[in-house]
Amino acid sequence: MPLGSPTMAELPYSDDDLSLLRPRAKVLLRKRMRQLRGTLPAEARARRSAAVAARVLALPCWQSARSVALYASMPDEFDTRALLDDAVARGLDVALPVVGEGRVLSFRWLVRAGQRFPTALSAFGIDEPTDAAPEVDLATLDVVIVPALAMDPRGHRLGFGRALYDNTLALMTQAARVATVFAFQMIAEVPNEAHDQRVHFIVTDEDTYRVD
Repeated sequence: MPLGSPTMAELPYSDDDLSLLRPRAKVLLRKRMRQLRGTLPAEARARRSAAVAARVLALPCWQSARSVALYASMPDEFDTRALLDDAVARGLDVALPVVGEGRVLSFRWLVRAGQRFPTALSAFGIDEPTDAAPEVDLATLDVVIVPALAMDPRGHRLGFGRALYDNTLALMTQAARVATVFAFQMIAEVPNEAHDQRVHFIVTDEDTYRVD
């Protein structure tokens, strides 16, 4: 052991300290990643989104899927429209999330058995299926595309702070979880807590990571 290195008994932070620090670190990292993503020009976002989409479409789990869950993109994140176009062209069932008051997202069908259901802008400015669309049995989905502010190679995800996707992913027992981010959103380590759900694949505009 190098001279002056702390022993386990001398480490500056206890487990209790770390459990308090992780949420604070997430808040700071979340702010930083929002700022960083917000500086991306529209042209660069479109180019990077096309590269991400091409990698997702090449995944075996996407190729074999019969039903997929997407998300309606915000202006500064990966654009999911190419995935929707591919799914519709191939006759897949497509679900979108609906944000409610609870701690779990519900999903409704945007496209089901070739029928397309209407959407409306939510209070967050996001396209969501209306109540006219049937609700999805989460355990039956084959692939779920997951948004994130940051990812690490272990599959840990920095979300938006409400744990909605973490709570929901636990119920998607069959789905392959695919996080879609730009390459600059990959970091060495995302602070993680007990409730955080890892993904199976991370797809960026430069690489595809399979999480073991």
